Amino acid sequence: MGRYLGYRAVTSLIVIIGVTIIMFVLQHHLPGGPARAILGAKATPPAIAAFNKEYGLDKPLPVQYLNFIGQLLHGNLGYSYKLNIS
Repeated sequence: MGRYLGYRAVTSLIVIIGVTIIMFVLQHHLPGGPARAILGAKATPPAIAAFNKEYGLDKPLPVQYLNFIGQLLHGNLGYSYKLNIS
């Protein structure tokens, strides 16, 4: 029974890591990137650059992913632009 639970825990961890990687990659493959998706199609290049700097999107992807995982582990799922709450 313990071996089965260990196996399930490891496979669950692998699935969770896989899902986070897929979500992270999909966010970065939006047309124009996450900044353009949030700011809209009429966003200016300076506004996009400021947004990227504010949210750390100008850092290398591995650093961004580790920050993303760190925030998830702390229960911070980000800011809701639709509801205007964090």
